[in-house]
Order: sequence, then C-alpha cells, then structure tokens
Amino acid sequence: MEKVSKYRFSVDLKAKETSLTKIVELVGFNKNVLEVGCATGYMSKVFKERGCRVVAVEINRQAAAEAEKYCDRMIVGDVEFLDLKKELEDEKFDVGVFSDILEHLRDPRATLLKVKDLLQENGY
Repeated sequence: MEKVSKYRFSVDLKAKETSLTKIVELVGFNKNVLEVGCATGYMSKVFKERGCRVVAVEINRQAAAEAEKYCDRMIVGDVEFLDLKKELEDEKFDVGVFSDILEHLRDPRATLLKVKDLLQENGY
C-alpha cells in the first residue's frame, strides 16, 4: 500500500518569506499551470483560488487522489518516464512549477528541458 505524501501543507499567503508564498506570487493570477509533484494539492488549491487552470503530475496515487479535486487534470506517474508531449498533446502552459521535487529526480535537467518544450513562448 502506497503511503500518502508526507508533503501535507497549507499555504499561508500572509507569511511573505516562505518559499510556498514566493512561488504562488511568482505564478500570479489566471495562468495555465503545469504543477509537477503536486503532492496532496496544497499549491494547486491556491493556484485555483487565484484563477489558474492547473494540470498536475504526481507519482503517488493516494496523494494524487487527494489533489485531483483542486486540479483541472491529474496525470499519475513518474515525470521522468512519462511522455508528457504525447499525454498533453498540443497543450501549452504559462508556468511550470516544481516545488520541492527537483532534488528527488534522477536527472532534473532532462526533466526541466522536457517541460520547457511545453511552455508558451513567454512561459516560465
């Protein structure tokens, strides 16, 4: 049985110096967001409250099931092995978010380059 993610937080936007608040502020409002490693959806929830459309990727099925209620679409799997171009067809994103995940990847550079191809021309 898979363990539900230990990454179970809430985002307090009043706490201006936290990494989570800084990420939310960088994303902004009304963006098309690809959130990689969304855990239980604590960031996805805030993005949705700020008018964003959220497509998330999560490896843990139980965490993904919790996060799904905050996402427009959930993709369950290992981002390093998923064919995201095929999975997402021609969809493009304004923002790719990797919060607390890069340090867990075998090849973060390759994953970032793969996601870079899914960004709009001015995406970040």
